[in-house]
Amino acid sequence: MTHSEEVLDSPHLPAEDTYALIGWWEKKRWWYNVLVGITGLMVLAISGVWTRLATFEWIGIVVYGLFANVGYTLGWAAHFLFRHFFDLTVIAQYRQPLYFIGTVGSILLTYWLARWYVFNWLFGAL
Repeated sequence: MTHSEEVLDSPHLPAEDTYALIGWWEKKRWWYNVLVGITGLMVLAISGVWTRLATFEWIGIVVYGLFANVGYTLGWAAHFLFRHFFDLTVIAQYRQPLYFIGTVGSILLTYWLARWYVFNWLFGAL
């Protein structure tokens, strides 16, 4: 574990270490995108729908991915707000579980929306 990782995983992150805090979140964004993206694409692939999607539907998938990333960014923005208004020790202690809960929540939302879309697409509602 490098020194910066030790500092970020410590409950005593210095208030001026804003770039390190953003770095902690941004290092995890790639995994977030991979897990959420694979979830949606797997539902479409397993159902066989993805080979018949129109261009505007693929654009909608990309837009959904962009909004998911806006939501992810709001996660570290909320981290700054909590750090400013509450005890930093508590926030640092729950950073990993909150990241995990947010990622799992995004995966479940993506799965549910993709299943809903496939169901409606297959049965003619869309």
